[in-house]
Amino acid sequence: MKTICGVVCCCALMSLGTLVKAADVPAKKVDAPIDFAYGYTYNWTGFYFGANAGYSWATINPKVSGPGLTGGTSETLSSLNGGAQVGYNWQINSFVFGIESDFQSANLRGSALFGGINETDNLRWFGTARARIGYVTPIHQLLLYGTGGASYGQVGTTLLGATNASLTRTRAGWTVGAA
Repeated sequence: MKTICGVVCCCALMSLGTLVKAADVPAKKVDAPIDFAYGYTYNWTGFYFGANAGYSWATINPKVSGPGLTGGTSETLSSLNGGAQVGYNWQINSFVFGIESDFQSANLRGSALFGGINETDNLRWFGTARARIGYVTPIHQLLLYGTGGASYGQVGTTLLGATNASLTRTRAGWTVGAA
């Protein structure tokens, strides 16, 4: 009987020791993940600005005509570019309306040779001013949009050879896009 009482007392003391030890261990806090599909909404309204960098390339086919000069060739231009953008969006229910402008510095340059005259073309800078209209998807709050507006840039052309001439002008056009 003494043995049974001793075993019961030891088991009781061991279980109390386990409970006391468990009380000293801090409980792990588990944060529930945000459910983006339900209950969480994002508002796209507001002002924004930022910087950007990229690489541009193009192939053009200049044509020349004049006394003693006729023909055309292919010219490849390429350059690193960088700049900034600024804009503002308004969200109304699931629709987003906005305006944005950007400006890039570039040195997009290429050359072609026409009958002893070297033509060099250069896009020094460019920018856009655009409007945006979009739709925010109910799941994941993804903004799908279309954009369009004006584009502009400074273009330079230099002719070296029998004739030395240089012309710089600002050209305007249009731009469209979607994301």
